[in-house]
Amino acid sequence: MNKLESVVDGVQQFANLCIRREYELRSYSFSAKLEHLNEKQRQTVVDSELLKAADELMLIIRHSPILQSVADHTDSPNFLWDSTFIEILSTDEKKKYTRFNTLSLDFATYAGNTQIYDAELPYFSSVIEYAVLVRYINYLKRFVQEEDLSEPVTPEEPEIKIEKPEQSRNFESKFEDWQIDILTECVNEVRIFSTSISSQTMTDILSCKLKEPLRVAKNKNKLLAYLFYQLDTRSYIVRDWQAVCAKNELFISSGKGIILQQANFSSAVSQNNESPPKDCHIIDKYIKELKRD
Repeated sequence: MNKLESVVDGVQQFANLCIRREYELRSYSFSAKLEHLNEKQRQTVVDSELLKAADELMLIIRHSPILQSVADHTDSPNFLWDSTFIEILSTDEKKKYTRFNTLSLDFATYAGNTQIYDAELPYFSSVIEYAVLVRYINYLKRFVQEEDLSEPVTPEEPEIKIEKPEQSRNFESKFEDWQIDILTECVNEVRIFSTSISSQTMTDILSCKLKEPLRVAKNKNKLLAYLFYQLDTRSYIVRDWQAVCAKNELFISSGKGIILQQANFSSAVSQNNESPPKDCHIIDKYIKELKRD
């Protein structure tokens, strides 16, 4: 991996964090608003919000036409590389990305001024805003579809609209044997669990078929959460992995041996976003090996 690729990889991970947080803030706030409205009011508010978001998207594309290059790739956790965005940057802009120190990326700093990195990373804030708007518009469209489908009385459709996180019983992973071996070597090297595990045990974890919960090593909760979060951002496992871990009682704490709950993982992820755990770079190395050229 050359210098530019390395920088873009780090920028992408930070961008994914920013996109997720901003999208969740928008969608959660809007959902809370809808809870206090009747059906007629809901439809009016949804239509208005959808139009507003579409206008925002139009304006940002008009201001930065380069964003059209990521139009069909924003669902990918590696959309900066999967699209032609990097390719069509000017020579000077590519040099800026290559020279950038990703260790300087800080979410609190970004939240205080979303354009703070734009001078060193051209279009960065626009890329974030664009990806958030695309996801938010798709989120709003679901409400429009629900309203339209409610008129012809089709029982099947409301069933489909049930939130998927409630249905996920395992990680829905499709790892090949060689990838399982990589993940096994990874968790053993960073010593996430109190004892080393086999590839079969890793398979049992991912299929939620452990005979008994695995004990997490002392002070390794954050590292365990980091591993699953990285698998999630690359779509190797379901997004609601925290709930899956808790429902299937996969892991217990190092001290009192208490089953780790969703709140434990959520807290660890939040802490990781503020300060990555020790040895996370080792996990990053193995995660990259899961994807063959």
